[in-house]
Amino acid sequence: GHQVGELQVVPVLRRVSHRRERGHASRLARPVGHVVVQDLLAAFGVAGVYNLPLRDYVQYSMRGASATGGGAPFEYATGWSMSAYELPSIVFPSFVGFGGATYWGGMPFTDYPNPFIGVIVALLALCGFVTRGDGNGVTRSFVGALAGIALLVALGRNFPIYGLLYHYLPMFNKFRIPVMVLVLFQLATAMAAAWGWGALVTVGAARGKGDLVDKIMAGAAIAFGVIGLVGLFGTEGLRGAYVNLALACKPQFPGEAARAAYAAFAHDLGKVSFLGLAMVLLAWFTRRGKFPVSLASVVALALLLVELWPVSRTVMQPTIGDPVARNLDIGRDDVIDWLEKAGPQGTFRVFYPEQEWYMDNRTSGFGIATVGGRHSAKTRLYQDLDDTRAQYRLPWLALINARYWVFSRPVAPTDIPTGWYAVLRQAYVGSAGVVYEYRLALPRAMLVGSWRVVPDTGRSVIDSVASVVHNPSVFTYLTSDPGIPSGAADSVGSANITHYGLHRVEVEVDAKRAGVLRLADLYYPDWKVTVDGKPEKMLRADHVFRAVAVPAGRHKVEFKFASAPFKQGLWMSIGCAFVALVLIAVGEWLARRPGALPPPPAAEGGAA
Repeated sequence: GHQVGELQVVPVLRRVSHRRERGHASRLARPVGHVVVQDLLAAFGVAGVYNLPLRDYVQYSMRGASATGGGAPFEYATGWSMSAYELPSIVFPSFVGFGGATYWGGMPFTDYPNPFIGVIVALLALCGFVTRGDGNGVTRSFVGALAGIALLVALGRNFPIYGLLYHYLPMFNKFRIPVMVLVLFQLATAMAAAWGWGALVTVGAARGKGDLVDKIMAGAAIAFGVIGLVGLFGTEGLRGAYVNLALACKPQFPGEAARAAYAAFAHDLGKVSFLGLAMVLLAWFTRRGKFPVSLASVVALALLLVELWPVSRTVMQPTIGDPVARNLDIGRDDVIDWLEKAGPQGTFRVFYPEQEWYMDNRTSGFGIATVGGRHSAKTRLYQDLDDTRAQYRLPWLALINARYWVFSRPVAPTDIPTGWYAVLRQAYVGSAGVVYEYRLALPRAMLVGSWRVVPDTGRSVIDSVASVVHNPSVFTYLTSDPGIPSGAADSVGSANITHYGLHRVEVEVDAKRAGVLRLADLYYPDWKVTVDGKPEKMLRADHVFRAVAVPAGRHKVEFKFASAPFKQGLWMSIGCAFVALVLIAVGEWLARRPGALPPPPAAEGGAA
């Protein structure tokens, strides 16, 4: 049989290996060329549908527009920097606590051991990186460098490389959480683990003093034996040192939490020792032909699952929960039922004034718009509202169409801020809460006949709306000239939403004279507007809203989301995916031509 190491999942790597064996003059250029042409093409080209819109959005995001150069401030960007003393978490998942209350690492918080790959993957990856007999040296060097650089970048402010990239690599300052780059470290080690398994179970491999794999196995066996002895007899002696280290790294860390973290780490010692020794013995006997390779692969996979599954389950369980209880109506209650019938979608928003309810996205699952909600990369325009808390003041609540307010119980004038109670009217009382109607709430779409053009300078418009310098029902602030003269601050006509969807909004207007249609939805440049099918200039109103000038008479106005970067990225992804498939097909065809490739070399001492 062929060497197990030849069973690579990427045919290109196999072909590169064989061609190197043939001694091609371009044996270095070919692997590098494959990496550049195929890997980069796949990574950047096929992902164009994601990358181009994201690149476009960055300039309008709260993160991309928050510092000089369009990136996140350095201190903010490096908030989640892994500390060097967390590196043992690569093998011991509970070394610095398993997230939550037991975590004492260098980041503010985390829910899981970020760098963890497990002892089995680490051992296999080590063998994969140091053995290059199959001719994939350049590729393995690239993958090894990727793993090392990713690990160093994850250290963030605790190692110079992140700061260097932050200041000098274009667009890198938009990378906010250094520890997230560990996904590249884990990808690289997974690839190396596949190579390592091939090297470990190569039947008939050269053995003796010069065999590097056997040396690694021997050293690993000694290390795992020592870890096992410590886990059996030395845990009490380590307890004090571990707790002191945790308290030194995180002075405010509770002692009881440190002891709980140590109990989990002590359990890791025994598990790592057992699994490591089992893998060493499995590989040792398989290399000597005393264990079938196919059966060894199954056993190795079982050991891998024994190590990884408990960690994955601990991470996923709080999110997944009880599968029996999951259904489409999770979170539904009688208040949701009432709000669904309160009016067509797009005709009102809901405000939850109590505690942190305004950060909840629950109602969005039922198609009910709220004031607030949670998103980690809001637009800069909305973040301006959030920074000033303006959207929770009465004038802004009226302007953004917050027609219904939901409390957990009936409220009295003394229970809420001054002035709120006078503008509320009880609309529904249910077991899940009480709904009040905000009588000053304005319609989502309005025609206004009076405006002022104010350059986009900070948050002056937000403050002006909050202090009601002008009546928002007949007046608006614009950032550019609508092309028609501003008139008296009185009623101009009516505007009715006839269709409200995620990417398209239709409004019928009946204007007594020329005016501005203001839609109380977030402005973004990729929204386009037409009046009676004719493209018109999109205006920005009251700092955050969309608007358009309309002439007198009856008209149909359509707002439609049409992102040019998305379309360009989509076609780029389709084209690059096609090219990549063609390259793979051509490569396979060339590899299968008679005489194109020599048969793989038989392992020394193995069956042909």
